[in-house]
Amino acid sequence: MNNKNEDPILLYLWKQRTLYIGELPHIPDLTPGASTLLLGMERPFPIRNHKTGEERVVRSALIPAGTHFGADPQGQYMVNCYLDPLGHDARRLSALMQNQLGAIWTDSITEHHQLNVFCDILQSRMPPSDAYTALTEQVFPTETQGQEPLRNDSRITKVINLIQKNPLSNESTDRLAEQAGLTPSQLNRWFKRITGVPVRRYRLWHRLFVTATLMGMGKSLTEAAHEAGFSDSSHLNHTFRSMLGMTPSFVFQRSDRLYIYAGKES
Repeated sequence: MNNKNEDPILLYLWKQRTLYIGELPHIPDLTPGASTLLLGMERPFPIRNHKTGEERVVRSALIPAGTHFGADPQGQYMVNCYLDPLGHDARRLSALMQNQLGAIWTDSITEHHQLNVFCDILQSRMPPSDAYTALTEQVFPTETQGQEPLRNDSRITKVINLIQKNPLSNESTDRLAEQAGLTPSQLNRWFKRITGVPVRRYRLWHRLFVTATLMGMGKSLTEAAHEAGFSDSSHLNHTFRSMLGMTPSFVFQRSDRLYIYAGKES
């Protein structure tokens, strides 16, 4: 990497995935709202599974949604790619991983190629449609031979679509379950099993996505947070820190180097 004070920081926001390439702070304690592909762009980094107490130095890690972990980027640029909530990306990427740290998969057999793709995206500040194509065609593998396609319950997909369509809505779990044709207990159990996180946590996760998208459209942080459904800055800061491992100020104090691209998958 060049001088980090001059390198761009990229944030791509697509409906199914989110990609951040830039500096990350030390992350002592995090439970992400979506499965995450984490890569050190310059060197390996230590990662810890808090549930098992295991720690390892790795170059690439695949962290399932809802996994309690910590990591120390040690000042380097990182790739932080949040994957589709229904688990298709995570399942395919896990087939490339060589080792495990409890629920965390590590050491992709294609990490060198993956890093080259992400370096190309960063250095060229690749347009979002091109970056999405590079991600889907060069980073995520297709279904491997003998691997059955992942099948998800269409009713859980419907609940996810309802949440994404109405981020300001605070519809109860009972109401969401009714619209999906499930009982509340079925919704809670199956949603957590498929996405890795409870319904409420996914709703907050999507509001973070909406906040960043609105900022990419020119809104201020305060305006974007309010329109995304956060009651106040304290609520936003807590959610931002607990799900992304950093505060809004950490990202946006680098706003002169931050480029936000929303949508445009193709």
